[in-house]
Amino acid sequence: MISIERNTLNAWLVHLFTASGLLWGFLAILAIVANSWRLALLWMSVAVAVDAVDGPLSRRLRARQRLPQFDGALLDAVVDFQNYVVVPVLFMHMAGLLPAQASVWAVAIVLLASGYWFGQSDAKTSDNYFKGFPSYWNVTVFYLFLFGWDARINLAIVLALSALVFVPIKYFYPTRAPVSRTTAITIALFWGALGLVVLLRFPNPQPWALWGSLACALYYVLMSIRRTLIDRRTVV
Repeated sequence: MISIERNTLNAWLVHLFTASGLLWGFLAILAIVANSWRLALLWMSVAVAVDAVDGPLSRRLRARQRLPQFDGALLDAVVDFQNYVVVPVLFMHMAGLLPAQASVWAVAIVLLASGYWFGQSDAKTSDNYFKGFPSYWNVTVFYLFLFGWDARINLAIVLALSALVFVPIKYFYPTRAPVSRTTAITIALFWGALGLVVLLRFPNPQPWALWGSLACALYYVLMSIRRTLIDRRTVV
């Protein structure tokens, strides 16, 4: 009996851990409103770290089986939409990363495209991939801000990524990848470590860390495109 109660408590603690992402996102919003860009990115990074850990932890502790009346996946989607979409687009807008005359409508496109992605029943496919650009707007903002590109270039990147939401490329879900999981997780860990180095050295980030971080992100994209092409050939 004591064992059952402990397992139930552990399941609730996992869900509480997931829900803490709402707090980190809110703190990021406060930092954005205060124009504290580095602090905002750090809180956004904490939210990403929580999101990276809570899924494997939930599956390990069998939270769904212990608490069948509570939808942890729905909670996770709510947290993710806040932290991967709403917070980053607010950052884009408030930091002036987009042309002033286009910022609001560009943000509207991002919100609507991301709403579509989150609303798909197969946004996370049956073989554990993300279908279409998985609303990594927090990652996008990280590079737009730190590289300091022209606002028009940023706008082109944002519109291109919004369009990729509708292109059925299968992006790796690192912790649940059916193939190359070790590679995907390794790339994700390197990306996270390099990103932390960049933020700790802000406003004078190490160029090797920033470019190395971008290289990890691009390698992840190339892995995903390659896997999509392989799977299509296999089906044919």
